[in-house]
Amino acid sequence: MKKTVIRFICIIAAIAVVLGLLYFYPFSDPSETEAEIETPVQAVETSTEVSTTKPLRDYSAFTGKVRDLVGYLQVPNTTIDDAVVQGTDNSYYLRRSIYGYYSYSGCYFVDYECDLSKPSQNTVIYGHNLMDSSRLFGQLTRFKSLSFYKSTPVITFDTLQEQMKWKVFAVFQTNNDAEDGVLFNFRRADFASQEDFLYFIERVRRRALLNIPVDVQENDRILTLVTCDYDINNDWRLVVMARLIRPGESDEVDVESATINSNPLYPEGWYRRKGGTRPSYPDEP
Repeated sequence: MKKTVIRFICIIAAIAVVLGLLYFYPFSDPSETEAEIETPVQAVETSTEVSTTKPLRDYSAFTGKVRDLVGYLQVPNTTIDDAVVQGTDNSYYLRRSIYGYYSYSGCYFVDYECDLSKPSQNTVIYGHNLMDSSRLFGQLTRFKSLSFYKSTPVITFDTLQEQMKWKVFAVFQTNNDAEDGVLFNFRRADFASQEDFLYFIERVRRRALLNIPVDVQENDRILTLVTCDYDINNDWRLVVMARLIRPGESDEVDVESATINSNPLYPEGWYRRKGGTRPSYPDEP
C-alpha cells in the first residue's frame, strides 16, 4: 500500500516539474526570444517591394448588360461619370444608350477606328452637346474658360485593362464642314512616325484657346473628347485633348502658368462670320 502511495506521489511530482518547465521556459530568456522573433521580420523587410500596380475598376455592374463596354470616363467638376462603349462604326451609338436601347441623348463612345488593345496613340471619344452645359459633353464647353480649366486639369479614362489619368493640354474649336475651310483631322488614331505625331501636336497647339503648361512627347498617348460646338453653327466641334500621365509622373499641374491664347488659329469660316485676323502659318491651308 505504502509503495503505491509513494509511486503516485512521484508521478504527481514529475508531472508538476514538466508543467513548470513548459510554463516558465519560453519566458526565461527574453534576449533569446527577441532574437528568434527578429530573424523572420528582418527577412520580410529586405525582400518586400512596394507594388505600384493599381487595381482595375470594378465593372461588375455592367457585366452581361453592356455588350460593347470598353472603359469608364470621369471629368471632375462635371456629371461626366459613366461607362464608355465602342461600336463597329460611329453611327450606332449616336442615338443609343450604353445598353443598346434608343436614346436621343446617346452615350459616350470611342471612335471605331481606335484600337484600345494595341493601343492607338490617340483615343477619340464622342458625346452629344444638347445645348445644355449641365449634361453630357455639353459640359466640355466649360473648358473654354481659363478658371474652369484651372479647377479641372486632370481627367480619368480607364479601359478594361488599364487605370489611367490624363492631363488636359489643349481645347479648341474647329469646323466639321468643308464650306468653313479645310478640315483639320483631329480624329487620327495613329501616326506614320514620331515626327508626324509631334507635328500634329504642334498644329493642335496653334488652335488652342488656352496656353497650357503640359508637354507632349513623341511616345505619349493622348485622349481626345469631341462634341458639337454652337458658337458658329451646329456643324462645328469642340475638342478637348489630354495626355496620359507617364509612369512615375505626378498628377500635379502648374495651372497658374496657364494663360489665354490671344490669337488662336480658327478655320476660315470663323473669320468670315466673326472677323479678326488669322495668324499666318505657311504650312496651314
